[in-house]
Amino acid sequence: MKLFKALWKYFLTAAVVLTMAGVFYSRTGKLPSMAKRFPVILIYIIVFFTILMLVEQILKFVNKDKPKKKKKKKIDSEFTDAVGEIDYLKAFIFAVMIGIYVFTLKTLGYFIVTPVFIIASFMYLKSTSLRNTILITVGFNLFVYLVFVKFLNLPIPMGILS
Repeated sequence: MKLFKALWKYFLTAAVVLTMAGVFYSRTGKLPSMAKRFPVILIYIIVFFTILMLVEQILKFVNKDKPKKKKKKKIDSEFTDAVGEIDYLKAFIFAVMIGIYVFTLKTLGYFIVTPVFIIASFMYLKSTSLRNTILITVGFNLFVYLVFVKFLNLPIPMGILS
């Protein structure tokens, strides 16, 4: 019972995510076999990582009283479990960026708007270096092109590129 009280947020999150995954999985039955491959793979990945998250939190709880070995390097504070203050202005500006992305997607096209959005978002949020941002952007767009356009033959909003 102590375990559940300490980790109830994780159990609740896992229950919600697994329920949603079940609902989404049940909806894939209506899709053609070729079109449902990718959503089913994503659902399996989500279920796997949800279970992994629960196991990780349970192991942390069980092992919290055991002595820990000293680490040579000190971990940066940004990687700890502590959550800092929410910057509401930054969150609002990011939400506006998402709105602009969605609004311009159809007219300008996915392969123009998405790289601009990813690079602008990563730079605004200062989440990684410009080099990594560009690699992520190119890799993600290449992945989307190969999977959705070439493999699944699904339409992507091309905008001015069409």
